[in-house]
Amino acid sequence: NFNSWEEAVEYNKSINGAAFPHFSDSDWRHFAEYLMIERDGKVVLDYDINISAAMKGDDSAAVPPDMWPLFDALTDKPVLLVRGATSDILDVACANEMRKRHPTLEYLEVPGVGHAPMLNEEGVAEAIAAFINQ
Repeated sequence: NFNSWEEAVEYNKSINGAAFPHFSDSDWRHFAEYLMIERDGKVVLDYDINISAAMKGDDSAAVPPDMWPLFDALTDKPVLLVRGATSDILDVACANEMRKRHPTLEYLEVPGVGHAPMLNEEGVAEAIAAFINQ
């Protein structure tokens, strides 16, 4: 919990700064407003903070060991992969493997952004709209 939006913005900058190195102060404020809400005079996270618990846990069954069969099932479906160029979650090797396995996959790499792109970066909304409307 944070006592002000300013504290919330600084917190978000401290943990997400590497993913969004070009964010302005205004961008950081919007980012905080996407993730947080004011409740009872405090600014609090407005999402499940345990969303990544399974990925960080010691239980090897929490994440299937081989997700490729699931991805391979999409090869007859249209897919648009939007990847932040500096992502530490979806690396280049994995994205390249996805492109190899799904030859018609459309790929958009958002420069200067980590995981995950906000989708409001220049040209991204237009690329998504073009993909949907094809």
